[in-house]
Amino acid sequence: MSPEMQMPKLMWLKRHRPELYAQIGYAGDLGDWLGFKCTGSTERSVCMLACKWTFDPRPGHGWDHDFLTQIDMQDVLECARLPEQALPVGVALGQLTEEAADDLGLTTRCTFAVGMIDAYAGALGTLGRSLTDTPERRLAVIGGTSTCHIGAQPVRREVPGVWGPYPGALCDGFVANEGGQSITGALLDHLAALFSASSEFGDDLHGALSDLLLERLASGDPAPDTHICPDFIGNRSPLADPEIRGAITGLTLDTPRESFIKVYWAAATSLVYGTRAIIERMNAHGYAIDTLHLSGGHGRSALLRKLYADGTGCRVVLADAPEPVLLGVAVAALAAQANGEVLSVANGLTPGEQTLEPDLAMQALHTARYAAFKKLYEGRLD
Repeated sequence: MSPEMQMPKLMWLKRHRPELYAQIGYAGDLGDWLGFKCTGSTERSVCMLACKWTFDPRPGHGWDHDFLTQIDMQDVLECARLPEQALPVGVALGQLTEEAADDLGLTTRCTFAVGMIDAYAGALGTLGRSLTDTPERRLAVIGGTSTCHIGAQPVRREVPGVWGPYPGALCDGFVANEGGQSITGALLDHLAALFSASSEFGDDLHGALSDLLLERLASGDPAPDTHICPDFIGNRSPLADPEIRGAITGLTLDTPRESFIKVYWAAATSLVYGTRAIIERMNAHGYAIDTLHLSGGHGRSALLRKLYADGTGCRVVLADAPEPVLLGVAVAALAAQANGEVLSVANGLTPGEQTLEPDLAMQALHTARYAAFKKLYEGRLD
């Protein structure tokens, strides 16, 4: 469980603002809310209910009423208008109402398809064409302000510290597991705001630092003694500990500019090592991940692309699609016209891709830095 999920949010509302909780007539994720507003249907996506609402879509399961009673939320099914079943991603929910068609500048002939959470759309956009080819070896990494790590197999896998298993959350016939880091790109932005020397790198700070650090990396470790614990607001995966806080070690009396460069490098590597720790946990529980399908803002950074490959030892696949999240949404939308056959649509719609292999010459550097990274967690990652 995470406080980011919907049951904890509504629990808070019931305890602290009971007068507002009593007025709820509907509660839903954005994707389901859009479906409700566009079609009038209160049916829900299996992706939304499984990932955020503690719904188990397996036959004979559904809502765990004992759990809801335990947390004093047995009334949420009625007040939030939660159904007893969930619809698969990519099936038709209904036609646009006249009001919705007018608001959107469309017609009532438009079909609204059952959607998915944004990160899962990104995973579908990058993994969709590959799920029938050794899916246990593949992990979608959607990196932006925060990062989601989504893998899926036909077989159900329980991975401690990683959310799931979520049947059908990515597509019908596959069971997803989701790891994550609560701040990644946001951490790099935060560190830039903390250091006054960041202003010396112009308007494209991240691009300038990417070029500089790649140049320095060619001649060795740019900051061998500087390391960061990146979990400034807790660890989502694989430790699932909200109390962990960030740390920066190895600072000296360098110039402010040089100190900032070293901290930025340490932060960038720490984000990749956090992904490496998630991969190791998943591989210890039924996965064999050696291929990352990278999308989001991290995929547009030359530095991060190289670090994801070299720092994890995995090949990195980069889709030619400029916006894989929107591509995944398009796959789900078009599946509504193809009897919900999400993977067949993905195979026909997904563009080409490029592959970046890990540089074996960087293996020793990252092995040493990853060992130092794990020491910041006092043995909890071993």
